[in-house]
Amino acid sequence: MLSLLLLLGCGTISEEDKKNGCTAPKPQAIFSDAPSKIIKHTFLLVGQNAEENLEFTDGSTLSLFQTGCEKISQEFRFTLPRDTSISSVDMAVERLTFLANLDTEYMSFANWAQAVRKMKVEFEQQPAVEVEQGFFVGMDRINSTDKTLLIIKLYQR
Repeated sequence: MLSLLLLLGCGTISEEDKKNGCTAPKPQAIFSDAPSKIIKHTFLLVGQNAEENLEFTDGSTLSLFQTGCEKISQEFRFTLPRDTSISSVDMAVERLTFLANLDTEYMSFANWAQAVRKMKVEFEQQPAVEVEQGFFVGMDRINSTDKTLLIIKLYQR
């Protein structure tokens, strides 16, 4: 169920990728310009690595890095106004829910939000948690004077 999200931004595997030993297809853009809460959207693909950047109407931004030839990794870097009153886990749930609410095609992010919420205690004790066999979520947070960088990493091991 949750593993489907990791594949959401991937296309079909090419013959060239197969020759190079890749078992995962090249990443594709997960988001589009269509949702009204997205003001700016860019996507750059270089080999098996992709960077997708979004700017939202609420002033937050998202840089999404997708990598992987055999095992897929997606790192979501949210830049938000600084808020020390909310835990990293609660902030992650809020951001994943925000993504799910952009449009119906992004509702799978709600599954990730629910998984993170259910494992809040585990996330408070360790930086990465196995949420489904072989699939992990890692979390980090960096506060500056006026902003918070929230990093959520979804990956296979």
